[in-house]
Amino acid sequence: YKSFIDFIKRIVARTDKEGRLPVNKKAVEVLIKTGGFDHTGEKEGLALNRPTLLENLENAWKYASDILADKIRGQGDLFDDFGDEEPTYTEFEFRKIEDLPQMELLNMEKECIGCYVSGHPLDNYKKAIQKSVTLTSANIEDRAKEVAQAKKDLEASGAKYWQIRDSGKTFIALGMVTEFRKYYTKKDNKEMAFFKLSDFTGNISCTVFPKNWETMAAKVHDGGIFAFRGKIDTGRGEPSFMIDGIEDAQELENRSIQAVHITLDPGFNNTAALVQLKDFLFDNKGNCSVYFHMSINNDPYIIKSNGQLGLSPDPDVIKELKEVSFVKEVWTE
Repeated sequence: YKSFIDFIKRIVARTDKEGRLPVNKKAVEVLIKTGGFDHTGEKEGLALNRPTLLENLENAWKYASDILADKIRGQGDLFDDFGDEEPTYTEFEFRKIEDLPQMELLNMEKECIGCYVSGHPLDNYKKAIQKSVTLTSANIEDRAKEVAQAKKDLEASGAKYWQIRDSGKTFIALGMVTEFRKYYTKKDNKEMAFFKLSDFTGNISCTVFPKNWETMAAKVHDGGIFAFRGKIDTGRGEPSFMIDGIEDAQELENRSIQAVHITLDPGFNNTAALVQLKDFLFDNKGNCSVYFHMSINNDPYIIKSNGQLGLSPDPDVIKELKEVSFVKEVWTE
C-alpha cells in the first residue's frame, strides 16, 4: 500500500452489495495499535505514528466513503483514483499527534493481542541480563534443584536448622512486575507483597516479606521494570523467588557495558573538533574503554584510547556523544 489512506480507500471500495467490508473499522484500529502501519509509506515519507492514525481514523474512513459515494453517483470506475494518474480529489490532511513512549506502545500491543510485537520492555536491558542476571524464568527450575541438593547435603552433614534455613546462593533477577498484590499478615497485620517477574521467556513467582517490603514498598509498582536480589524457595512445590532487596536496573546495564566504539567521519582533521571531542570525553569519564574507528588514506584503523580516557556508559552521555562534531556512529559492547 502506498499509504494509510490508500489502504482505507481500497477497503471501502470493496464494500459488497450488502454493505459488508472485507476489513471492519475495529480490525483496522487493532492493526494500528499493534504496529501494522508503522512503516506504511515510509519510503515516500508518508509513514505516521500510531496516535496520529488513531486520531484520524474516523475522518479518513469518512473521506474514503465520500469518494466512493461520489464515484457511484457518477458511475465512474471505483479504482480510478488508485492508479498513477493525478488524483482527482483533495488530499486528506492528517491532524498530527505526538507519538507515545515506547513502553506505552508495547503495552498497547499486549492489551490488544496478548503479546508484544514491535519489541519487548526489556530490550534496553539485554546486556545486563546477559552479564549480571543469574536467575531467569528459563533457569529457575535448574537453580532450584541445585539449591535443594545443597540443603540436603547440609542436613546430611549435621548442620543446625538455622544454618540450613539461611543457606543458599543469592541470585539477581530482572524483569517487569506483573500480577502485583499486597497481603497483610494475620499475626501482626504487616504488609508484604506477591507478584510475578516477567522476563523474555516467562514468569518468576516472587514473595517479599514485611521486613524487606518496608524498604521497597515506595519503589516497586505493577508494570515497572526492576532488578531484585534474593534466594530461591524450594519448599512449596513450584520454586519461587524470595526477594531480599532491590538493585538498580540501569546501573546493572551500565556495569555490563565494557567498551564504547566511536566511528569518526573521514574528514576528521579539524583541530577545533578534536578539542571538542577530547573535552567531552574528559568531562564524562567512566570505566569503559574507548575505541576510535577511522579511515586514513582509505585504510581502516581502530585505535584504543589510553586508560585515562575511559568513558561513562550512561545513556545520556552516549546520546550526547552522537551529537559531537565529526562523530559518525557510536555503539557499546
